[in-house]
Amino acid sequence: MPIDFEALLRTFLAEAGENLTALEQNLLVLEREPEDRERLDEVFRLVHTLKGDAGSLGFPVLARFAHELEDHLERLRKGDERLSESQATQLLEAVDVLRELLANAAAGQEIERPEHRDLLHALTTPDLASGTRGAENLPEPRVTERAQANAEPARPGTLASTVTTLRVPIERLDALLDLAGEMGIARGRLERNLVDPNVPRETVVDLHREHERLQTALEELVMALRLVPIGPTLERFERDVRDLAQARGKRALLLISGEATEVDTRVVDRLRDPLLHMIRNAIDHGLETPEERIAAGKPAHGTIRLAARREGAMIAVEIADDGRGLDRARILAKAREGGLVGVTEEPSDAMIDQFILLPGFSTALEVTNLSGRGVGLDVVRRNVASLRGSLVLASEPGQGTKVILRFPLTLARIEGFAVGVANETYVVPLENVAKIVDLPLSAPRGTETGLFDHEDEVLPFVRLGLRFATPDALPAKTRERERVLIVDRAAGRFGLVVDELRGQEPTVVKPLPPLFLGLPGLAGSTLLANGEVAFILDLESLAPQSGRRSTRKEVS
Repeated sequence: MPIDFEALLRTFLAEAGENLTALEQNLLVLEREPEDRERLDEVFRLVHTLKGDAGSLGFPVLARFAHELEDHLERLRKGDERLSESQATQLLEAVDVLRELLANAAAGQEIERPEHRDLLHALTTPDLASGTRGAENLPEPRVTERAQANAEPARPGTLASTVTTLRVPIERLDALLDLAGEMGIARGRLERNLVDPNVPRETVVDLHREHERLQTALEELVMALRLVPIGPTLERFERDVRDLAQARGKRALLLISGEATEVDTRVVDRLRDPLLHMIRNAIDHGLETPEERIAAGKPAHGTIRLAARREGAMIAVEIADDGRGLDRARILAKAREGGLVGVTEEPSDAMIDQFILLPGFSTALEVTNLSGRGVGLDVVRRNVASLRGSLVLASEPGQGTKVILRFPLTLARIEGFAVGVANETYVVPLENVAKIVDLPLSAPRGTETGLFDHEDEVLPFVRLGLRFATPDALPAKTRERERVLIVDRAAGRFGLVVDELRGQEPTVVKPLPPLFLGLPGLAGSTLLANGEVAFILDLESLAPQSGRRSTRKEVS
């Protein structure tokens, strides 16, 4: 029987990627506990497995590099050498080379660069092997390049760029098969009874409801197949924390909890960049140097905590550090310098904290390879918003800073609320709808945006008919009554003025058609129960520029 080489290659790439991640994590632990013989044996086994698999599939460059790395690990296992901090750094760099060679192999371009040979030679250089070179003389880790390389997709046209693998427990596949069988039986019964004129209508309706119940159960199970534990994603940041801290002359440990929390695989793919930005910020701005921490009565090592948990239909990921906290005096001074706050204004701590989320805002005294250009936290805010999520920031001077990101469990399906604008239907995520009210008569008429009073707030609003320039939209001046959806978002509430309320609608999120890609205000599309195509609204891009809520002052 002929061998399906492409299927074999896909399996190899998936397993090799997992083994390299495990190799990196084991090396990080081994660096802290160099006497852990079992850990060292596991590192050797992972490299040996990669060497054997690469050789059997005809990747000689990858196999040769793994073989020479294996030789060095064997010397460590025999006790001929002791793992030093400098060697740990170089072994981690060797993992980066293995990742690079693996990507090249997947693209059909095996290339060995001179730097690869230099790295292998350095691992056997006596002054490095003896561990005599201090940490202060270690080369600065190539954090930015490594993180960027790991985040970049494979080149178009390669096998790696067209295949996404997902491991599914066999129990879930068995349940899916059983449910599909039940649906087939239910459909057969329904078809037979539909064509039999003697069957009462109530019986047919009951059979339809049973089939609908099974259909819903099938959809939920398929959604569950997309869920993966978030642990492997969080654990990959251990290397980033280690390298970033070393590059800034600091010491840091990463503590992870909630690894078993499951989240949609698409969400996981888009979560890495926001978390990496937060970790960079915590190390560059939050954690103090070992000397500063000891002077403040803290341990020399700083701590960054990553915790994930389920909150109903939402996932919360918390990033906290035990550093110096936000320098609110400096943030306020920078905000005044940029004209964001008046000279005599004294905003609250919570308001001051929000300034660091603005585009281009930075309090860094110098631009480094990690931060200082004022793009990090704005990127986080926008990326979280693209996940239909929110960001909450809290800080205590001298104690540290905590950021909580919340986003839906899955991006594939939402509970939506359908609204009508002229002859078109749009869907708003129901979780963002706070309430529905009539637009007060005192609000501006015939304008695309404006302000209106609601309870003790003054909220901005957007008229969807005018925002989308819908030709059939009825002029607001001629309407006796306008309805407003008050929607919540991370930066505050605002109102969406619509023509018609069409009610709750289970929504399967589909990508936008090519013609509508890039249009502001649209996040996706969906097919309604009546067969009509509707657009899902992007609340972040629809929000007025003055989208922050303001509270009316009481008049005495």
